[in-house]
Amino acid sequence: MLATALDARRLGLAARLLVDGCRPVDRQEGERALSRLREAGVELVREEQFSG
Repeated sequence: MLATALDARRLGLAARLLVDGCRPVDRQEGERALSRLREAGVELVREEQFSG
C-alpha cells in the first residue's frame, strides 16, 4: 500500500488510505510508512470516519 499510495501522489492523484485496513509487519517501519504517507499528502482515515 505504501508504494501504491506514493505513486498515486507522484502522479498528482488524490490518495486516501483506510488505516484500519492495514497492518505493518514491523511496528516501527509502519510508523515510518505512515509518516511518509502524511508527508506526501495521502489522507489517512479511520473506519469511524465512515460511520454515521
